[in-house]
Amino acid sequence: MKRALVVHSEGLDEMSPLGPGTVLDVTSDKIEKFSFDPVELERGHVADALVLNAAAALLVTGRVNTLAEGVDLARKTQLSGEALKTLDSWIDISNKMKEATIVGSTISN
Repeated sequence: MKRALVVHSEGLDEMSPLGPGTVLDVTSDKIEKFSFDPVELERGHVADALVLNAAAALLVTGRVNTLAEGVDLARKTQLSGEALKTLDSWIDISNKMKEATIVGSTISN
């Protein structure tokens, strides 16, 4: 394990836009504890949830050094439309794989 986040927010084990939360940032060298408050994001609940969880993924993968940097990058990606383009690409790939599986299954039967 290179890095993991252990999260508690509003009784959930994920970052919730409904209230403040606590995060343990675990690496092989240390465990750091910090808090977050989605009120500081000043967006809608769904957008906040997406940004918070994307920010956590960016932090864990080492793309950013802090959750705040992750929030900033995730929000910029969301507002630029790049996040939606990426989602559309994943949906397209998933649909093509499903189609190929169905065609392959039909041919082998």
